[in-house]
Amino acid sequence: MAQVLASPPRLTDLSSSDIFILDDTESPDAPIIYAWVGKEASAEERRIGVVIGIRYLAKKEGASRKFTVVKFNEGRESGAFLRVMGA
Repeated sequence: MAQVLASPPRLTDLSSSDIFILDDTESPDAPIIYAWVGKEASAEERRIGVVIGIRYLAKKEGASRKFTVVKFNEGRESGAFLRVMGA
């Protein structure tokens, strides 16, 4: 089951057996929703990781703005994601 990370997020909040949604839509540079997929997440979770991020975004107030949803598999995180995570 996907979980939305609390603010401020930490790398220690992530679990390899799940997927996590990180809301960085308040970023003035590049508003993004990240879907992080743990390497032990179920096949179903892996398949719908981005869909969960989009559903989360659709429920978010002010979602009429354009946002990007980015999916990462554990171990393949971008530098921008790691900076948001405080790494």
